[in-house]
Amino acid sequence: MPTPQQQPAIDPQVEAGLEPFDDGFEPSTCKQPTRLLRQPKPSLLPAELMVLPEAIGEAEALEVFNFTSGRDEPWGTYLPLEGESDGELQLAPKGAEPEVERIAAACLRAFWRTKAGELLRPDMKHVHGFSVWAVAGHVGDMTAYHMDYAEVFRRRNNIVAPAIHAATLQVSPVEAGDIEGGTFGAHVGGLEHYQHHGYKVRKMPPNDGAPTNDWAAGEGWTFAPYAFRQATLSDGTLPHAASRLVRWPAGVKRVVVGINSMGFTEGPFELE
Repeated sequence: MPTPQQQPAIDPQVEAGLEPFDDGFEPSTCKQPTRLLRQPKPSLLPAELMVLPEAIGEAEALEVFNFTSGRDEPWGTYLPLEGESDGELQLAPKGAEPEVERIAAACLRAFWRTKAGELLRPDMKHVHGFSVWAVAGHVGDMTAYHMDYAEVFRRRNNIVAPAIHAATLQVSPVEAGDIEGGTFGAHVGGLEHYQHHGYKVRKMPPNDGAPTNDWAAGEGWTFAPYAFRQATLSDGTLPHAASRLVRWPAGVKRVVVGINSMGFTEGPFELE
């Protein structure tokens, strides 16, 4: 791992604009007080979570599903953005894991062509690159309440840099009637809601097995039951979770791809 002297520098103007922040968590790797880096607001996204059906082609969805299902561990990578040409994202993979980077880039480009491009294109001047990863779940799993942010950047500096945009792609070929639970939800309260509940609900732990103590009961939640080729898309400051998976087809993993766009301050740290 690079030493602190080798890590990317933070612009002094950015440093001066950081705000005190408390989500109930401090990384063990950095003892500085927690601070927040505010990101530019997305131009075309509404305040609440967007749910986008048929957001990726069937062939692309099945390719990333099969790739993820065949692995024993989750995968993830970071893809720097070079620009756009004829509606196609131009990316510059680092070359550390060629097959992972190929799958991630194909998935991201397919989402961009089908749904995301028209919604995110005005914000690309703020985007350094994209974190792309995939996880495979099973019956009994639940995704803890959290907000997507640049994790390497926080471990180094204890600065919370939310994603500019946060998206998920649901790529397992399943039918709605075969599923119970595992519903994705995001809260329109954004940073205020996240600070109130805390990182993985450390400040307000629920006592009923739900992701939060206001899950499905409080106002402000938008829910997206799992559906093949469906995407969710939002401002990166929206906290989110997924309920416990109760019923799912045997022999099929529940695969979700996550995509976050990152800015020019935190992006170089994620690229490392």
